[in-house]
Amino acid sequence: MKTISCLLLIITICACTKYNEQDFCGEWYYKTTLFQLQPEGTLAIKNLDESFFDLNEQHGYPLNSHGSWSLKDDRIYFISDYGFELFIPLSYEKPKQLWFFIGDPDEMNVIEILKLSNNLYMTERKDIVIPQNINSIEHSAFTYNKGLRSVVIPQNIDSICYGAFWMCSNLEKIVLHDGIKKIDDGAFADCSKLKEIKIPSSVNAIGYFVLSGCKSLEKIVVDKNNVKYDSRNDCNAIIRSEDNRLVSGCKKTVIPNSVKSIEKYAFRDCIGLDEITIPCGVDSIFYYAFSGCVGLKNIYISNSVRYIAPYAFSDCKELRELILPEGIVSINCGTFAGCSSLKKIYIPGSLKVIGERAFYGCKKLEEIVIPKGTSQRFKELFPEELHSLLKENNRSQ
Repeated sequence: MKTISCLLLIITICACTKYNEQDFCGEWYYKTTLFQLQPEGTLAIKNLDESFFDLNEQHGYPLNSHGSWSLKDDRIYFISDYGFELFIPLSYEKPKQLWFFIGDPDEMNVIEILKLSNNLYMTERKDIVIPQNINSIEHSAFTYNKGLRSVVIPQNIDSICYGAFWMCSNLEKIVLHDGIKKIDDGAFADCSKLKEIKIPSSVNAIGYFVLSGCKSLEKIVVDKNNVKYDSRNDCNAIIRSEDNRLVSGCKKTVIPNSVKSIEKYAFRDCIGLDEITIPCGVDSIFYYAFSGCVGLKNIYISNSVRYIAPYAFSDCKELRELILPEGIVSINCGTFAGCSSLKKIYIPGSLKVIGERAFYGCKKLEEIVIPKGTSQRFKELFPEELHSLLKENNRSQ
């Protein structure tokens, strides 16, 4: 009989809703193997062309050709003759999703499992079309699925939940059909081979860092019939239309003059971004907006900007020089923390507050250029260890 190559089954608990046995009983398929959950804690594992055997929660006995099982910590523990392990909880609350790990423990390839009616569906295909009777893609459903290459999400899907495709490092293509309403935080974060994405007209809610870490992403398009979001002027970004806030960008984004603010995490971990212009019209740059843009060398900030939030430019490790515009009144906590190549920064006369650790980790900082006649005032603002870097200059701010 064929060896069942199962390393570990983990049940993700969904709080509050008590386990109903009938909700969980059904069939799981993996390749030529059928896994059947039967009432009273019985598990049947069957190769489709051969016989099957039962693991019953009440009676333990050796499975001579397959291995043995026993009860441990309210779980069925099955180990095959070849060392593969399978853990199955006997009491738990109703599962929201399941993970099935197949193969070598050093590889831990994640196999997607989706609940279909009374059955559970698993696949390790590289190209997936989500079935028509699924209405949402749950939290972390495909996380770390390195084998996934393309996915088609049909119109029956209402929401794509938190981190659903996070770290799918080989995912190159996503097709989103009209009908999807919500794309939650980090849904496609760190899909490093994803090159383009189109947001359907039906989407009315987009979370934070949805496309963070998508270093190959070059094209972002919002359907022209979407009333909530747009990608005006072919800017390669997602903009919330009602308040002109840029929600998510990529390395090819050109920020339109009509944008009023840069949302938190909008460009976070945008590794391919090497230059950005914050145009006249933008007045605020929010938390972590450009954090982790490790290739960002040049930032041009217009005089319309009045507020830069904590950690907005943290860990921009290639940034060497920056001119802050007149009108900025504060450099907040950690704003430039981890900008390890920053050598020179021009400070406007309007600055009144410098937050803690604003320049933490800026090991190469050589000059903090301030307006003429302001040395004493800025010594009161900057920490003592930076006083020697203060240089007065006649340069207009």
